Amino acid sequence: MYWIWKNDQKNKYIGFTHYHRYFYQEGFITKKEINDLLSQYDLIAPKPIFFDRNLYEQYKSVHYIKDLELACYEILKQDKTYQNSVIETLNQNKFYMGNLMITSKEILDDYLSFLFPILFQLEKQISYLSYSIYNQRVFGFLAERIFNIYVRKKKYLIFEYPVKDTLSLKKQLRKRNKILESLHFDNLNNQ
Repeated sequence: MYWIWKNDQKNKYIGFTHYHRYFYQEGFITKKEINDLLSQYDLIAPKPIFFDRNLYEQYKSVHYIKDLELACYEILKQDKTYQNSVIETLNQNKFYMGNLMITSKEILDDYLSFLFPILFQLEKQISYLSYSIYNQRVFGFLAERIFNIYVRKKKYLIFEYPVKDTLSLKKQLRKRNKILESLHFDNLNNQ
């Protein structure tokens, strides 16, 4: 994300996917779809997920809440006008996950100019190396929450695009293959 932000000077639109999550609706999102959508919307984000609790409680249930609280402090230290957006976002259960988006270079510049100074400050303050392997991804988890706060504050018009998780597809295929193997061997044993 950082490298693209600092080095891509030619593309009108820039997007980020996840190593196993992609914008997908009857096929991968196309350049034409992106151009059409971004002529009407400010950005494309994944269809949100809805937790059974608010974002603050959800974060607290799986991560270290002190990190999210520290992130909120850093956001407000950088720009106090985010206060209502921080409160409203953390009290909702709607969540754009995965740091996935496609948007204009201008919006991306604005967002990453907001995001990275916060993450750099957090990196100095969070002892993440003592965390589990999963929670060592703390800056990605916090960036997801910061994105949600940012888009609420900016009041962007967002197109919510379906996302395909290829990791779950891989697991489904493995499970299906095991079932097929089992059936195959059962049939061999019955002959």
